[in-house]
Amino acid sequence: MEPSAELEKEVDQFIHIFARLMGGRLERRALTISKGEFGLMMFLAEQTDGVTSSMIQEAMRIGAGGVANLLKSLEKKGYVSKTRDQEDRRANCVTLTEEGRGVLKERYEQVRRAAALYMTQIGLEESRSFNRTLLKILEISRDTELPD
Repeated sequence: MEPSAELEKEVDQFIHIFARLMGGRLERRALTISKGEFGLMMFLAEQTDGVTSSMIQEAMRIGAGGVANLLKSLEKKGYVSKTRDQEDRRANCVTLTEEGRGVLKERYEQVRRAAALYMTQIGLEESRSFNRTLLKILEISRDTELPD
């Protein structure tokens, strides 16, 4: 199903706004981690056990090279650790270190304060509507193959 011309304009506006938001003051004030590292650390923090690179690829829809680069950077910073997977000795099991948890908590609070400031200004109902829309997009993206 092809989007209408009006919806195409909205898609373009969303991309431009989101890019400006992520590249704006909030991102420049980031601690020591990139957006990708932040996303991966959030994912790892939600896991009860360590995860393999392939599990990260599937959950975050990132290619093997991208995951490898993120893990290499986070491991170098001391934010993640890798151990051999007990079930598959060929695979590594990745977990967040205590230092990584601390950095993630700081960064999360920083992002949370900024989001609270923005959402306070747009109000509760628009914030709820915005979150519902983002959740719908996330659900659709999980079930949709991206075009080349």
